Amino acid sequence: MDIFCQIEKKLDHQVLDQTDNFYLLYDGYPLLEGHLLLIPKQHVDCYSNLDKKLLREFNLFKKGAINFLKDKYSQPVIFEHGIAGQTVMHAHLHLLPTNKSIEKDLKQYGVVTKNPSIPYLYFEYFNKKNYYNPKKKYIRGYFTLYTPGF
Repeated sequence: MDIFCQIEKKLDHQVLDQTDNFYLLYDGYPLLEGHLLLIPKQHVDCYSNLDKKLLREFNLFKKGAINFLKDKYSQPVIFEHGIAGQTVMHAHLHLLPTNKSIEKDLKQYGVVTKNPSIPYLYFEYFNKKNYYNPKKKYIRGYFTLYTPGF
């Protein structure tokens, strides 16, 4: 059982908000101040495998988290490893309040695609959404290793 399946027991102090099916947490190892994680309560390895019935709730909750960060910090960069370099094998969306563009760094990682395969990296900034399929074998924490400045 991974740590995100045990949030109520082990990470309750990091919970900022929750819905019936999702948690919003302060990241325990933040890349910068305000780094949040949006995590499904049900174990799922990546958001592309999320039960489609939960998408509306997920999108509304994500929008609320974005607005919270915009009010407190700035528009967030959003990414998900999608089983490509995850350090915890449970879906989790990172929300990083920053004005730094990391899109050029992502081109080192993979090729933009409309139909992602698994593994993938999902990236979102100001409603621009891209999936990247890795160019090479990925390693855990790949994204944080190859995006300097965080």
